[in-house]
Amino acid sequence: MNQKNSFKVSDYFGYRIENQIPQWMSGIVLEKVFNPYKDMEINIPEVLPTLNESVLSKNIKDSTIQKNTSSKPMSLEEYWLARYILLILAKADKSKVYIFHVQVGDLVLVLNLYWNDDEWDSDGYSFDGGLDLFARRRVFVSLPL
Repeated sequence: MNQKNSFKVSDYFGYRIENQIPQWMSGIVLEKVFNPYKDMEINIPEVLPTLNESVLSKNIKDSTIQKNTSSKPMSLEEYWLARYILLILAKADKSKVYIFHVQVGDLVLVLNLYWNDDEWDSDGYSFDGGLDLFARRRVFVSLPL
């Protein structure tokens, strides 16, 4: 079987687009992460990276998550590849809230991905934006360094 070696972000992801996985995106995700990069071409490596998942067992700040998991923010390319792996290839677990730290220019954004009734929702906020992430269903996703 011949596997694709790349995809354009908008091939699989968008805001409530017919014939795609049902998705909703908050304003910050649309403005900072999707709209400026919807035509970005994402390379699919021959050997896909394994996504590390760290269950959050208590309230915790983003900087503490980074320290405890020895991880760094993902690039936008890595984020879209991780979404592709979760939603297209792996059929993500609808009972989890996936959390990503993503470098967008000079900012690090915290992006959440979770199933909400009938679609995958994405929202975001600034790194250490004053929120302690509560543990219920939350899984921090990172790539191996």
